[in-house]
Amino acid sequence: MKKLLLIVCIFCSTGIYAQEDVKYRRSSLHLMMIEDAKLPEKGIIINTFNNYPFPDKYNDHKIKTITIPNFLNDDAEEAKKELKEEKVADKESGKKLSAEEKKKRKLIKSLKGADKTIEKYFNDNKVANQMVAKWFNMQKDGVMNLDLIADRGKYDATQMDVNVAGRMSKTVDAQLRDAGIELIDKTFIIINKFRFIENEIAAAIAYGIASAIIEALPTESKIELAIKNAAAKKAKKLYEKARKGYTVGTQAILYKLDWSESVQRAFFNEFFTDSAFNASLSATERVENIKNFNNTDLFQLKLVGMEKQTIRVLNLTSEDLSKKQIIDEATKRTMNKVYAKLQKEYDVFKPKMPLITASKKDCTAKIGMKEGLEGGEKFEVLEQMVDKDGLTIYKNKGTIKVDKKKLWDNQFYAASPPTKKGKKEVIIATGFKGCKNTFYKGMLIKQLK
Repeated sequence: MKKLLLIVCIFCSTGIYAQEDVKYRRSSLHLMMIEDAKLPEKGIIINTFNNYPFPDKYNDHKIKTITIPNFLNDDAEEAKKELKEEKVADKESGKKLSAEEKKKRKLIKSLKGADKTIEKYFNDNKVANQMVAKWFNMQKDGVMNLDLIADRGKYDATQMDVNVAGRMSKTVDAQLRDAGIELIDKTFIIINKFRFIENEIAAAIAYGIASAIIEALPTESKIELAIKNAAAKKAKKLYEKARKGYTVGTQAILYKLDWSESVQRAFFNEFFTDSAFNASLSATERVENIKNFNNTDLFQLKLVGMEKQTIRVLNLTSEDLSKKQIIDEATKRTMNKVYAKLQKEYDVFKPKMPLITASKKDCTAKIGMKEGLEGGEKFEVLEQMVDKDGLTIYKNKGTIKVDKKKLWDNQFYAASPPTKKGKKEVIIATGFKGCKNTFYKGMLIKQLK
């Protein structure tokens, strides 16, 4: 009972997270990469990944495991075999697959065994256990606390009198479930796999073909000669522009921490260790408790989906960018774009974000081109509330559309961002159409498909 009261006193009020003077809760995210030994310019790309500006619509849930070394798709053939066996079994049984199951099998097929390799690495290194340990601020002696959860959820222990907790069991249970659903159950990992190509090769091939065609042009008159020389000059200019760039591709594989009710109950019953409980244990029992937590298979990361993005970055500025700058820009841009695709495709990963201004004529949010907006995208406007059981709910209060004329360019630029002629004011947040007088600063928005 004492153990329960300790947990309760942290989870005692509805909570929210602050950004831009607006408070709201965010999902939590950890980024990892597959360290491919054959990747060209590997050092630059790893450095860029390590210094990538963390997506500010998520809490940074970084753990010690960052890279999956020496990635090999050894499980590709096994994966193909399993999918084939499942297909045969379904055909023999006459089983009809749901749309969700078909989508899942298509995803697994596209991964070509990569999911098996990643999940084996997760299990061998207990990555999910590390994620849970961070949530509960697990110390070397096994003691856990709820400080991080309280901070991210802004729970206030002073709003509940633990002496009367017995009369508030329904509220207590609701607060525990609310924190699980709102915070821990929205914990993700993205595995990034990069590929890298120098544009020089493709540019040289294109230039060679163009030169051969230009060379065959007639020069019998001064006009024809002038046309040929102009074409040659143009082809050379295009080649010089294209060859200095690089093409970077990113495959982003999304996983979510399984924090179901059964997992949550098992955790609190078997593994949660506060300082008071820990003090009553012998040194041997403490070591055993830590060992049991570190080795349990209770915690798992479930595959959500995968997206790919390729981007070509050219040396478009007058400034002669270095190879490192160009690769850095290409890598960061492709990561931004592929994360935006994950958010658009998988509803569970879509972040909610606050309106920083809200009125019928002025409705803005800190989201822009970096998150894949082009103009015209629709967002639902949500109001955060608490239901009769004390759980956080979100009610739809309307729909707004991105105003293309007020689109914020927040993309990463290695040099100075391009300037727009005739622009009277700098856009620092994206504006929307369809706002209402009933909207207010702090209401959350979430992109619709």
